[in-house]
Formats: sequence, structure tokens, C-alpha cells
Amino acid sequence: ELPDRYRGAREMLVLGMGGSAIAGDVVRALSAISGRKQVDVARGYDPPPYLGESTLAVACSHSGNTEETLSAFETALDDAAQLAVVTTGGRLRALATERGLAERVRFTGRLSRAEVMKHLRASHVFALVSTHEGFSHVLLEAMQAGAAVVATDVGGNREVLEDGRCGRLVQDASPEGIASALVALHGAPGERARLCEAAERRARESWPAYLEGTLDVLERARARARP
Repeated sequence: ELPDRYRGAREMLVLGMGGSAIAGDVVRALSAISGRKQVDVARGYDPPPYLGESTLAVACSHSGNTEETLSAFETALDDAAQLAVVTTGGRLRALATERGLAERVRFTGRLSRAEVMKHLRASHVFALVSTHEGFSHVLLEAMQAGAAVVATDVGGNREVLEDGRCGRLVQDASPEGIASALVALHGAPGERARLCEAAERRARESWPAYLEGTLDVLERARARARP
């Protein structure tokens, strides 16, 4: 749900590049399924010309220094759009503070493991939508926190999740496929609770074995490297 200050926006525009833009693609697909609000994604230096008071522009940049996103955000500032920011800092954070938007942004900075787990436990659904994956520790952390997991069917995700037992694997890694899986799981609280319980149990039982195996591989590699 959007905060009350944004309820008047008729459309949402996500400003971002790379993974931030992909997150916007998923939000757009979710919005299309629910039919709540028009969502577009702007990749590049210039946002579309319809930007104005009825638009909620959300600038997304992990570093806060993505050149294209900064340019588009500055244009949005000049066009009197409603604004929100998702970032860890950088120039984007400075701009938000300079323009009086700091109260609309939560700057967490670097989080401790305990704080990360707290955020994960507050999540209804955790999504890992990478196109390539080895053995994902963040997936185990989400499971350990008791989050219902949706992940792309790549790499080690298959081994960790066991589709249908501890989470949902998505064959269709498009924004529409991921959004469909998220909506389905969010709308099934009983299934979500079952997956959360199974995921937490598997992470608790498996983590020591995974850790021991990883340490064993590293120790053997170190021994072979000795002269």
C-alpha cells in the first residue's frame, strides 16, 4: 500500500537502470495483474514527457550515483512530479535531502546481520530473481527467517528450495512470470505459512552441513596450494 501522500497519483514511473529497472519491470507486471495503477519504467537520462503532478516518480539506485537515474530524477524535480527515492546513499540521497525529501526516504546504511534478519522476518514473500546463481546464502537466510520464497529456477536454487516443498521455483523468469508467482503466493496465506515453516526447518537443519562442507572444500583447496 502507498502512503496517503501518494494516493492522488494516477501513474507511477520507476527511474532506474540494471537491477533497479528490473525491479520496476516486476512492479509494472504486478500492477497489470491487479489493475491498480499504470506503472512505467524509464531507463536512461530522460523521463517521458507526460511527467507531472499526477505522476509518482520513484528513483531507484543502489549506489545512489547512477548517472542516468540522477539525470532523470533532476528532471522529475523540475517537473513537479510526486517523488520517492530508493537508495543506500550517494548523490541521490544528497539530492533528496537538499530538496526536502529526506522524510520520504529511509536510509538504512549498512545493516548488521540481526537487522537484515529482522527485515526478512517482516516480509510476506522474499523474491530472488537472478538469472545466474551458484549456491545462494541469501536464499538460506530468507528461509531461516521464515519467509516464503519465490526464486528463479537456476543454479543452486533448485537444490535449496526443492520446488513446492520449501518455496516456489519460477520457470518463466520474465517480469510477468515472476509477478504472477508473487501474486499467487501472496494470495494464498495457508500455502505461504506451510512453505515458511518448511523453509525455516530446512534452513535450520541444513545450514551446519552446508557450512561444514564449504569449510572442508576451502581447507582442501588451501592444502593443495601449499608448496
